[in-house]
Amino acid sequence: MRHIPFITVCLLAGVTHAQSARDLVLEGNALYKQGEFDRASDIYEQAGEGSDPLLESLYNRACAAYMLGEYDDAEQLFRRVLASPDPGALASASAHNLGRLILDRASQDEELAADPEKTLEQFRLAERSFRSALDLSPDDRDAARNLELTRMNIRQLEQLIEQMKEQQQQQSDAQQDLEQLSEDQQEQSEQNQQGQNSEQQAAEQQQSLDERTEQAQQNAQQMAEQAQNPEQAQQAQDAADSIEQAQEAQQRASEAIERGDMKEAAEQQQQAAEKLREAAEKMDQGEEPQEPEGEPQEGEEGEQAESEQGQQGEQGEESSQGQEPSEAQEAQQAEGEPQPGSIEELIEDLLEKEERVREARRAEMRRAPGTRPVEKDW
Repeated sequence: MRHIPFITVCLLAGVTHAQSARDLVLEGNALYKQGEFDRASDIYEQAGEGSDPLLESLYNRACAAYMLGEYDDAEQLFRRVLASPDPGALASASAHNLGRLILDRASQDEELAADPEKTLEQFRLAERSFRSALDLSPDDRDAARNLELTRMNIRQLEQLIEQMKEQQQQQSDAQQDLEQLSEDQQEQSEQNQQGQNSEQQAAEQQQSLDERTEQAQQNAQQMAEQAQNPEQAQQAQDAADSIEQAQEAQQRASEAIERGDMKEAAEQQQQAAEKLREAAEKMDQGEEPQEPEGEPQEGEEGEQAESEQGQQGEQGEESSQGQEPSEAQEAQQAEGEPQPGSIEELIEDLLEKEERVREARRAEMRRAPGTRPVEKDW
């Protein structure tokens, strides 16, 4: 995360107040570099008091809150910087840090690992912030790299979420097939119990049911092996186990038909029908998956969301030419593209990666917070 140290400004409140505010910001900067973010935040807050506070004190206070893990407070402060009349170069820096903040906060939220669509929503919000930062400062290589990495992660999440939905649809289709198979097996049991079929007819009809059940078993086993999350895999495996039990009952029914014991055959067919019905219930996915609420929309809503971060950004651009990638970005770059796997594995991998990047950034910030030149005061 970038920390912009004190920059000379022109204040209208008089020399005494200006000097005091500058001294306080410098004091806060010294504490910040020593990793004493709590004390630095208090100093920055003092520097921001008065009728004409320094905007840098507000921004640096946001950075301190960020480093303390107080993400909600940091977000509010960064947004206050963006909403100020003339944030200058701090607009791009605040937008960039908002993107990092969203990802860091997501990495601390264990519930997100169980909700891929909410995770995707957070990555999209971060993408919007990085894009806003890059629009405000086109030469910002950190923002450009983070934007591309975030978009890469979004593509991975979208792909696996789509696969998960396809598998949910497959399980829904399999459930319907099992329900129909159970009904057909039940009907066969009733016909044999009432003596409506000859032994040959009963044997032929049972063989057809056996073949359909074998196909259902193969499908359930395949879905269990290819499922994108543990819940889907467990449902498919439980269904496959019940189908296997139904096959055993069908085998006993066929043997009874060969012996001419139609009563025993009907009882075994009844058991097979019950196990197939049980398999259908275990395959049940419940309600159809819903599209995530709050998904970024193109057009007026998307433009409005971007303007919240990028307003007044035309007044200030920060030069970053010649800057080498930081340790945090190098750590993130080294991770490469996520490998295909379950949706939970991908989310856990992405969030753990963000945590590692955050720790690298913290270490870098404590060691030597960089000073970036600006072309003008604001």
